[in-house]
Amino acid sequence: MARILHKRSATTGVVPSATELDVGELAINTADGKLFTKRASGVVTQLNSSSLSTSSDVVLTSLANNDLLQYSTATSKWVNIPQTNLVDGGNF
Repeated sequence: MARILHKRSATTGVVPSATELDVGELAINTADGKLFTKRASGVVTQLNSSSLSTSSDVVLTSLANNDLLQYSTATSKWVNIPQTNLVDGGNF
């Protein structure tokens, strides 16, 4: 199965700048659980309004640095999984 590793930061409050993202590219702040993208207008926008850990379709367990978020078709939920043999999307 193919996996995508997005740009990320593990520092609370860090938001990617417009120069760090391409239009439509995703970035995740793993400390805050916030998801960002860059719009066609060039503005970086937060996509989720709450922490991932409070969303009903997200199950986070035993979080570790560099974990990935993967959608499980079996449970219809997003789950964190360990990173293995992936190309690094880079930090913001």
